[in-house]
Amino acid sequence: MTRSRRPGVLLRGPAGACEVCYPQVRNGAITVIPEYNGDLLGVSADPSSTAATTARADQALRGLAAVQLEILNPAAAQDKDSVAVTRATAARYHLTSM
Repeated sequence: MTRSRRPGVLLRGPAGACEVCYPQVRNGAITVIPEYNGDLLGVSADPSSTAATTARADQALRGLAAVQLEILNPAAAQDKDSVAVTRATAARYHLTSM
């Protein structure tokens, strides 16, 4: 636990998996949580959602009466998996794209 420069603010982390954090948000144990809105929507709020973009996930979250959260504007960063190989590996296996 770390005390913030702001009075009355405590920073704790890491909080854990979505399945652990979201119930704590609901009961007030956690008041602010940085999260990918798609995860929040798909894991906790509406597992049947088909929202495939940030804008659609935000829109869906804001439309759910059961979600009593303030959804902030997303950061420009993205969470995407990638695969990379060295030039030697690409040459060895004749890779031009993956």
